[in-house]
Amino acid sequence: MPEIPVAGGSCAAVQDVSMPHRLAASTIALVDATGAPRAGQPVEVRQISHDFLFGNILFDLINFVLGCSDDESRDQAQLAAWCDLFNFGTLPFYWRTFEQTEGSPNTDALHNAARKFRDLGIKLKGHPLAWHTMAPRWLLGRPPADVEKLLQGRITREVSGFAGLIDTWDAINELVIMPVFAAEDNAITPLCLA
Repeated sequence: MPEIPVAGGSCAAVQDVSMPHRLAASTIALVDATGAPRAGQPVEVRQISHDFLFGNILFDLINFVLGCSDDESRDQAQLAAWCDLFNFGTLPFYWRTFEQTEGSPNTDALHNAARKFRDLGIKLKGHPLAWHTMAPRWLLGRPPADVEKLLQGRITREVSGFAGLIDTWDAINELVIMPVFAAEDNAITPLCLA
């Protein structure tokens, strides 16, 4: 049965008012290719998308969408299962792995993956822009003012560079423990204390 676009209107069939934020009234006009009404035809209506974002990480599928899978049939099945359930995916922007060498971020690969996921209809989120646990090692030993400037530049670079592909970001991960984190040396915790 063909998909029928639903235009705004009214529909007396909507009875359940317990969740008005999830209901909408619509009128469906069934017409043929010339626009003539097609009365008495069976119609099947099903929701094919929604505004509610339900998601999960896409980390394990990045290599697959970039054509670097070590098991294409497994990854294809995983992507299909993922898309059957989710519409919102998180991509990794852990600074330590995203920019292992200062000034050489892995922008191209993640940008290509983001574009492919977006083309599949997946809305994307970048995670995270700042996290003390995954701060680059090359930041160690720098004055907090320099770290702050580099962090602000990194945030501007990623948010600007991925605009239109990724418009939702986790700005800071684990903010509450960031100032007291003592498990490993990092340049972000001292910035919080400066």
